[in-house]
Amino acid sequence: MKKRILLLTLLTTVSLMLTAQDAYEIVKRQSEQDSPRTTHALLQMVLTDQRGQQNERVIEQWSAVDNQGETHSVMVFQSPASVKDTRFLTKENLDRDNDQWIFLPALNQVRRIAGSEGDSSFMGSEFTYQDMNDRELDDYSYNYLGQETINGEQCYKIEALPNADTESSYDHSILWITVDESINIILRIEIYSS
Repeated sequence: MKKRILLLTLLTTVSLMLTAQDAYEIVKRQSEQDSPRTTHALLQMVLTDQRGQQNERVIEQWSAVDNQGETHSVMVFQSPASVKDTRFLTKENLDRDNDQWIFLPALNQVRRIAGSEGDSSFMGSEFTYQDMNDRELDDYSYNYLGQETINGEQCYKIEALPNADTESSYDHSILWITVDESINIILRIEIYSS
């Protein structure tokens, strides 16, 4: 009986060690895949406050990679009516901070987002303008949480925790990455802050 318990404990420990490494490899594989030169996505953002009240936004996004390998994207808010037709443009710069602009239809005005505004609220949400930039893979540690089905696709469920030296407004996030490597996209992200 003691041998079985010891063997089970050893297998569980080895399994947990492998899943942490596997989680990193899954996220790395997804982030390093060859991306198409152009993309289009319809996104649903659900903001949940501490009382559990939800505020939903629907966003359409187009992205393109230029000949220098820099990505340019525009997000167009489709709903709710209070933010409809607001546009957010990002021009990636490989050698400096990204350039960002926002078009506010109520004012019929385009405003450049200064680098010093990186920590400012993005569209009245908990997100900041800085959050709209890509994250560095090695700024986080990853835990494999299992698999779940999202919108009919089997996904790896992975927790991402910012490293101690990583500047982050969030405690952790959970990613759902498709198991099917021919798709290999993040279908859902939940971000948590205290």
